[in-house]
Amino acid sequence: MAPPVSFTKVTLSYPLYAADFDPYNRGYLVVGGGGGEGRSGVGNKLTLLDVSDRSKLITAAEVDLSRDEDSVTSLANLASKDGLITFAGINSSEADQQRGLNEHLRSFEIHYPPRRKSSPNSETSEEVKNEDEGRISCLSKTALFRPSSNPRTNPQYQRTLRLSQRFGSAAGPRKRIGAVATGLAPQAEIVSFAATTSTPGAADVISRINPPKGVEAADVDIIESEEEGDFALAYCTDYDVYLQSVSYDFGSKMPRTTPEEPRPILSVPYSDSSEKPSRPKYRALRWLTPEYILLLSNLPNRTGAELSILRVYPKGPGSVLLRKVLPKHVKQAIGLDICVLDADSAGSRQIVVAVAGQDVSISVFTINYAGTSNTLGKFKSFSTLRDVHPLQMTKICFSPFLSPTRAALAPAPPIDAPTTDATPASDTPAPLPSVPSHPLPQYIRLASVSMGNTVVVDTFALTPLDPKQRSTRYVLSHPRAERLQLGLGIVITAFILIIGAVLLQSYLELSGGTEARSVSRFLPPGARQFLGERAYVLENKVAESVDHVLPEAVTGRLRALVAQHRHHHHADTRAAHGKAIIVRNGADDAALAIDTYHPSDLVREHSEHSPAKSWEQLEPHQRETWKRRLLEAGEWAVEEGETVLKGVLFSEWAGFVGAAAAEVIREL
Repeated sequence: MAPPVSFTKVTLSYPLYAADFDPYNRGYLVVGGGGGEGRSGVGNKLTLLDVSDRSKLITAAEVDLSRDEDSVTSLANLASKDGLITFAGINSSEADQQRGLNEHLRSFEIHYPPRRKSSPNSETSEEVKNEDEGRISCLSKTALFRPSSNPRTNPQYQRTLRLSQRFGSAAGPRKRIGAVATGLAPQAEIVSFAATTSTPGAADVISRINPPKGVEAADVDIIESEEEGDFALAYCTDYDVYLQSVSYDFGSKMPRTTPEEPRPILSVPYSDSSEKPSRPKYRALRWLTPEYILLLSNLPNRTGAELSILRVYPKGPGSVLLRKVLPKHVKQAIGLDICVLDADSAGSRQIVVAVAGQDVSISVFTINYAGTSNTLGKFKSFSTLRDVHPLQMTKICFSPFLSPTRAALAPAPPIDAPTTDATPASDTPAPLPSVPSHPLPQYIRLASVSMGNTVVVDTFALTPLDPKQRSTRYVLSHPRAERLQLGLGIVITAFILIIGAVLLQSYLELSGGTEARSVSRFLPPGARQFLGERAYVLENKVAESVDHVLPEAVTGRLRALVAQHRHHHHADTRAAHGKAIIVRNGADDAALAIDTYHPSDLVREHSEHSPAKSWEQLEPHQRETWKRRLLEAGEWAVEEGETVLKGVLFSEWAGFVGAAAAEVIREL
């Protein structure tokens, strides 16, 4: 069974377009949006939400932005000692843009409110003092994009803002770079910059990328390699994926080498339709590891969406290794995010994927990464969250996950970048706290915001892969549960096929057929052998189930058969496997015949005698008749109860198959 998913919701006073968690998962979420430049009467705001309590969302700080400028369209957070440095995409006023000035990149300093210890009966360890709210203040406004050639007719805005992530890194301070991409620009532009200051400007620009005219970047993502300062920047347009390597020296604040032009690594092919060729469009991408990229694309004509995994090579194009079509209710996807969970000593970990659909649903999947072989498993569907918001979603994002062990060993306070003089940086490690001897309950959060002013935070419970290990890694969906789901699917499919074959066999016999009309004669030899092997496995499961159900209290012939079955079962001989115990009427009505049958004998039993039924399939009056007959024959006692009779068949092959499938499902 999947771990539970809980959610909390809050409605703010303005439509929301951007959201991002604290990068060190300290229990805060920043959201932003608004009504734009003073026409709708709805203000533009930036809000800090306390999400540490899983039962409620608390507004910890909020700032009103100018109504003479645009709303918040994108944001990303760096950690500081006392809170966050938040970068946001906000266009200048139309009057400023027409003069060629658009300070689209803003930075804000957020001070967290003080916390106090909660009461012992409280669910969370800390809570916010209502009387002491946090503070949000604007630090800088800057323009990294080149001015539009014709701002009066071709306005542009900061469509995308991403900060780099480090795959497999331990918690603690690290230096990062960022990237911003234009939207609605006559000449698109992607600018990477050093995110090592709270007030980035033109001097911090690392590279500029200019896609072909008329082509814009749909999404951008950055990942850092093992060596500090070496980054890979990937971006996708509607139909292509590009990659640029960036090497930056944070000491000298200069690129180590001149960034090369982005190289194309994947292009969407046209469909095979000769009448109207069409192509899926890329919507978003995320780095899974330094060698794998997750792509989200929308199929033509709103016919669905698809996830794919792209393998990246040092040179040349990449290759798509795996695809996953989203459920049919998702006609078009609008957002994507991932959460990379912690790794074990071999580097293996689980990656959680969330996709937002146009039907205000969120599909959640898991992917298992094997560190030793550097390979990814298949997509495993975990959950589908329906009707998450009243109106269209605009952004989804995961909180980062730090395991208890890594969090205990991390320096404190965590800081991504130098901040202002009010919050000086400090890399002095704090005393290492004791690591719990047993892993504690852990969670990840998924935030989604919408045009309907709503913020929803879904909380997913994680489980330790091996609870007995002190430093075990965590998973959202346990691999054993995934194998169980696969096995259950196989059993159900086999059950349906067997039932279909039985119905066809019954039809042929009722229509005057003979043994020559057996269903198996219509199958090729290979298929007959395959079904025979599967039937043998099913027999063993049924035999094991019967052995488990019948106690030694059963007497007479029935007791002897059960004892014999157990003896052969432990001897592991093929001849003893797969026998079903059947009780039926004897030569006269008072006598009972108790025998065991192989599957081949059961086919004959079906044709020679009345169909065999399990105890649950008998009518009440039939059960009373059978109990009387067993009691008179000395095969059953009233004090034994009916439980022992539930594993025995009372003279139909279909009934046997149903009981067998039920026992197999129960055993898995």
